[in-house]
Amino acid sequence: EGDLATLNDLTETNNAYSITITDTRVNADELNALNNKTTTNINGSNITQITGAISDIAKTYTAGGIDGLGDEEVIFTFANIDADSLNAIDAANSRVINASGVAALTGSASALNSAFTSSGISGLGNENVTLTDISINADALNTLDGHTSGTIDAGTVTALNGAATDLN
Repeated sequence: EGDLATLNDLTETNNAYSITITDTRVNADELNALNNKTTTNINGSNITQITGAISDIAKTYTAGGIDGLGDEEVIFTFANIDADSLNAIDAANSRVINASGVAALTGSASALNSAFTSSGISGLGNENVTLTDISINADALNTLDGHTSGTIDAGTVTALNGAATDLN
């Protein structure tokens, strides 16, 4: 059996299971749990759609141990997204990620600006943004402001640097 419902019943770990996933739509959390049970790579070439929390989806792509991924439709189950995770999925997947359901993004100005300018991510532009930077260049903040019509929470920023023209 190659469906996740059956494979999730495996209880042992550190075995060299030979696994080919037959499901086309999988939950990232379940796939990651299965990946933790085997010492050999899982064949995920039949997967066409991955759903779940963005952190779980990012782990599916970045943890290693699952072959055949890279052209799946990605469906997030949360509207508040970490920019680093979104960028990691973008880097590992050749499809354009539809992020139109994202209501809020969190991360450094660099990671946020990368997500907004990526040709591999569509549907961004009206999200509320929460910065995690402590120190930020005014030019990067101005660039970020130009990418979203949402509000930018810079509550963690204690130092703003840059040219006087950028600070105004």
